[in-house]
Amino acid sequence: MNHYVKICIQYFILFYNKCFERYIYVIFFYDFDQILDIQGLRCPESMMMIRKRIRQMHMNKNLFIISDDPSIIVDIPAFCRFMKHKLLLKETKKLPYCYLILKKNNFY
Repeated sequence: MNHYVKICIQYFILFYNKCFERYIYVIFFYDFDQILDIQGLRCPESMMMIRKRIRQMHMNKNLFIISDDPSIIVDIPAFCRFMKHKLLLKETKKLPYCYLILKKNNFY
């Protein structure tokens, strides 16, 4: 599947969310490989879902996360530091919160 088709599919997946203006920015200025929508989940389920998805990904792939869990504001940066991943984008000014993580370590 070429890059343009991938972007279009991702755009239509995110179109139905309530704050899609921010997602359009992320889609066109960042190349992300997977989306994880964990709205409605609370810690520790949200972090377990993130860790599970990142473990299934290959190195140097991006994961775009959408969440409304207030504890995740602290948890995701700490998770990235501990697991040696790179936090590319953090949008926590209003709900839903958005994060873009680059998987750098293939050992976890």
